[in-house]
Amino acid sequence: SEEDLLCPKCKEIYWLPVVLNCDHNICKHCLQKFWELKGCRECPVCGAVAGPGRPPINLQLKIAVDKYRTQMMTGNLEACCIHSEKLQFFCHNDEEPICLVCQTSLKHKVHKFGPLEELGLLGYRVWRKMADIIKHVPITLDPNTAQSNLRCSEELTCVQYSKKQLLPDNPERCTNRVCALGATGFTWGKHSWTVDVGQGKDWYIGVAQESINRKSAVFLNPTEGFWVIGLLNGDSYWAETSPRTKLVLKQKPERITIKVDYDRGKVVFINATDLTTIHTFNDRFTEKIFPYFSP
Repeated sequence: SEEDLLCPKCKEIYWLPVVLNCDHNICKHCLQKFWELKGCRECPVCGAVAGPGRPPINLQLKIAVDKYRTQMMTGNLEACCIHSEKLQFFCHNDEEPICLVCQTSLKHKVHKFGPLEELGLLGYRVWRKMADIIKHVPITLDPNTAQSNLRCSEELTCVQYSKKQLLPDNPERCTNRVCALGATGFTWGKHSWTVDVGQGKDWYIGVAQESINRKSAVFLNPTEGFWVIGLLNGDSYWAETSPRTKLVLKQKPERITIKVDYDRGKVVFINATDLTTIHTFNDRFTEKIFPYFSP
């Protein structure tokens, strides 16, 4: 419910929620302001003394908040235009959201459905069939997957190369390749996000399946569960196929849009500057896939 997403201090929807060792959540800004006024590091809710260091971001709560904000931004699409009932399901066959009345109608009798909530945090909702609109919301990175030479921004929307950090070698963490994955994966539907590669000289972006080998050296190709493109030495672009495919670009991209159609096994990379297609992978996905970043 909305009440579960309210900061106990400002009474507004959480903005970058952090969690204290007493398990209370609070907006990062609210906590910093409270500590400055109070002159000590205690929980604004229960008064417990906070642990040393910066309180970590509550990743799951941030995902829930981002999802809620996306739903609010698309409020005009929350009700069925035919029956005025709440949209609860997504019809894979027609690629549109439907209500309970629609689901039981003859039109959708033999169609495949999924809960609307499964469209996920990033708001990639292909709800307007004719316009084919896909909502873009900033990717949330999963810091538990980031290799030790990578540092995620506090908002978990940017990642960059840094000095090696002492991080726990948890099962999710990539230790061999300098990369990080998105916090939310996909098992169906259409999704799109834009990556700012800037003036970087070496990078790889795309998607990776959940079962990739995160601890040993593997090739970045579809056989190993990667669908990525990259820039090497600042002058050559490659699609990591097997064997590699050299890409010829008319204009150097600073922002690249990645469009995924899970059900059709398609990953398309588009230069966001001139809207030209850089490369397209056509394959078949058999498990959950995640946004992949290697700056």
